[in-house]
Amino acid sequence: MKYKRQKETTDFSIIADAVCEYFEVNDKIDIFKQTRKREVITQRQWFHYFARLLNPEHIISYSSIGAYYSDLTGHAFDHATVLHSVIKIKGFLDVSKHDALIKSEILYIIKRRLDINFKPPLIGNCITQPFSIKKYSELKING
Repeated sequence: MKYKRQKETTDFSIIADAVCEYFEVNDKIDIFKQTRKREVITQRQWFHYFARLLNPEHIISYSSIGAYYSDLTGHAFDHATVLHSVIKIKGFLDVSKHDALIKSEILYIIKRRLDINFKPPLIGNCITQPFSIKKYSELKING
């Protein structure tokens, strides 16, 4: 069985902007800084996951995803780091409804940014979003 290969790619800057918008990061360079802070690592892992999800493997390599922003930050993440990020987020999605919600909301932001004439879907007689966009800070569990 032959599969139809995806030919379109999604610009990394749109993905980075969407991840930053969701996680309320002011400067997208911050998620590409070389740090071990859990908050920053998680944001970067989401970027790597969406860069892989929305771009076909035969056009965009793991290394090129890791090299994004290397000219501004001075270092590139290698292909193993990107692969680890993708596997990690897929694992989160398998067990966590919260992470599935994060995925759907970031995808919604990306789709909204890709389509200039984007309109939320019509449900009944009112125009509404398929779910309510909640910022990451609103989803944090206090306690």
